Order: sequence, then structure tokens, then C-alpha cells
Amino acid sequence: MTCRSSQINGLVAVLFRAGDEREARSRSKAELMTGYTYPRLEVDGRPLWDGKSKVKVRLASGEEARFWHLQRVEVLAEHRNYIEYDDVDLSVFPYPVVYREKVSCG
Repeated sequence: MTCRSSQINGLVAVLFRAGDEREARSRSKAELMTGYTYPRLEVDGRPLWDGKSKVKVRLASGEEARFWHLQRVEVLAEHRNYIEYDDVDLSVFPYPVVYREKVSCG
């Protein structure tokens, strides 16, 4: 598995691990399009993804992969009493993201 990056309008939206290109696209779609996150995740007061902009999936850069790995190590250390194995698939947002409980659709 390799670290992948989903980009929206040139902005890295989420970092995650995936095997091949097909799995990467599926994982990206799951992270960005599910009702649990889209459009409730916000960056700078705007939805992370508007549901219309093209999402590009690519291999993560070395810097992005290192950031993902460091976040993974931090999560494993923080939750070591709850995680039974070390093969944790983690999605990382490379900047502060706010989750909104209620979304205005209007």
C-alpha cells in the first residue's frame, strides 16, 4: 500500500493509504462523498468539497507521505490501549478541518 493524495482545485484534501489506482479512487470517494463528512467538513468556513469540483487522486509526495506517517504514529501512540494491531488505515487532513453538526442546504 502506498500513500495517496486527493486534490480538489489544487488543494490537498486528504491523505490516505491505498493499493492500486482503483482502490485509491474508491477510498477517495468514500472519504469525500459520504454523508458523514460531505459537506460537513469545512476549511476556512467553506465546505472541504462542494460535491461538484473534480477530485484528482495521485501518489502523495514525499513530504505528504511523511506527514501521513507522523500522524499515524501519533494516533497509534495516543490510542495504544484501544488498537489491537499496527496495520491502521488512517485518513489525514493536512490542515485544520471543522466538523459542522448542522449544514445549511440553502
